[in-house]
Amino acid sequence: AAELRVMADDIDSLSRTTSSLGKPLFAEGDASQLRFDGDTVFAPVPSRDAVFSVDGTSLADVVRTMADQVSAGGTANLAAVVSAAGNAVDHVAARTAQIGVDAARISRIENGRSARAIAVAEERSALEDTDLTEAIARLSAQNLTLEAAQATFARINRQSLFDLLR
Repeated sequence: AAELRVMADDIDSLSRTTSSLGKPLFAEGDASQLRFDGDTVFAPVPSRDAVFSVDGTSLADVVRTMADQVSAGGTANLAAVVSAAGNAVDHVAARTAQIGVDAARISRIENGRSARAIAVAEERSALEDTDLTEAIARLSAQNLTLEAAQATFARINRQSLFDLLR
């Protein structure tokens, strides 16, 4: 029973965990929605009630009830306590799975952002590493070719059909 009470206290303590910013990790009420991309908005951390409550009852209270039942030694409410404990375990398993799914989603978003950052860095590097002298020489050569093509076109265009038939 004493171990169950310690577990209940640990659950209460976990429910009041704060982030590195000093704010509650598990929000009271609705979970905080965050935008990850243009179309991706979701709550990466569920609300306190979504994690630490089962059917409106705190998980810590469920564990304390179990401790009280064990201390009393009676079997009168044992079935109800075991059922509540089973519901609590199912709830924790479901929430753990959902948190895992959300963590995988965040990981995919992070990998996509990393890949885009690498592509942008490579493109930027290619632009910054351009040899200015070589680029000017290529541009001048292309400009000379364009002017020659335009001059040839103008000369051909000046000839009439009679000039071509001679």
